[in-house]
Amino acid sequence: MPHPDAGKREYLLIELKRPLLKLGRKELDQVEDYVNAIREEVEFTHTDTSWNFFLVASEFEPEIHSRIYQKDGPHGLFLHGDNFRFWIKTWSEVVRENEARLQFVQQKLQVEVSDEEIEQRISDMRQLVVK
Repeated sequence: MPHPDAGKREYLLIELKRPLLKLGRKELDQVEDYVNAIREEVEFTHTDTSWNFFLVASEFEPEIHSRIYQKDGPHGLFLHGDNFRFWIKTWSEVVRENEARLQFVQQKLQVEVSDEEIEQRISDMRQLVVK
């Protein structure tokens, strides 16, 4: 992700699980191993790099619920360290959070685009690509 400080890098990694899968210890271990492998890569160990890992599923086992919904911490934060955060979110949380962001941006920009305008832009882009 772009950052104002050219020497700093921020990465976003998202693991999407199929909607019918109930997230359990097996899936957490898999992603946690992946998180640790990436963080230990030599090219990132001595750099100003930060990571945001997201695991998205429809539902999860009760023991996971108690770890990510604590009153003293951010909603959905599973693990965190000096240069990383590992979040677990449901599909509905992701949609709800981003709908709110989209509404905020639309209000600030006061942008209204009709379906016809969208279709026209897609058609124009298609013509440029096909040439």
